[in-house]
Amino acid sequence: GLNALRFFAAFLVIVTHIELLKGQLGFSNSLKFLEQFNLGGLGVYFFFVLSGFLITYLLIHEKEKTGTIKIKAFYIRRLLRIWPLYYFITLLAFFILPNFEMMEIAWLQQFYHSNFTVNLVLFLLMLPNLALALNPAVAHAGQLWSIGVEEQFYLIFPFLLLLIFLAKISGVKRSIGIVIAIKIVCSSEIATVKTTALVAPTNNDRNDPTHVGHAINNPVVAPIPPSPPVFFDSESA
Repeated sequence: GLNALRFFAAFLVIVTHIELLKGQLGFSNSLKFLEQFNLGGLGVYFFFVLSGFLITYLLIHEKEKTGTIKIKAFYIRRLLRIWPLYYFITLLAFFILPNFEMMEIAWLQQFYHSNFTVNLVLFLLMLPNLALALNPAVAHAGQLWSIGVEEQFYLIFPFLLLLIFLAKISGVKRSIGIVIAIKIVCSSEIATVKTTALVAPTNNDRNDPTHVGHAINNPVVAPIPPSPPVFFDSESA
């Protein structure tokens, strides 16, 4: 089921981050091997695809079952699911971990004070991907860029999908409308991180607009089954 796929994707990301940290701390590591196949990046991209597919499917299923999409309930679910851990990691990275010498990452520590205010504001506004595009990563919180991408997707996409349903189109036209909605969200994401190519070209490993657009754009090609599959429910996304 999807939980097994999630496990393998998470495993690839975790292993890549462990090997990256080992390299930064001077230990022997397998990072070159992992980077050769971009295993960490593939794991993140898969999460984008899976998340986009589930959210799209569940919203469409809700509309067909109840006749509407409850935008408020959708945002409350996203908030309760993502915000507590996201802001807890932000708190640790900005205010707690920097006080422990053993947690310092030398080449990032030099940017901690000079970029503190800008990074903190962007993280609080759920724009960690933009922070990573403008500045070197915040130690122990750089991975939150992907959460920012997903949150920005969640912010825009339900409204576009609801507009498609309010237009009372169906069949092929509705599918085309969903494709266009995905493209609009994708374009907004690219615009958010396009600063990378202009301001911080050294950071485009994780913020290259093509990569982000590819990752967000893929969910639309996943087929939407006619009935709820048995491997996830409304709380799976």
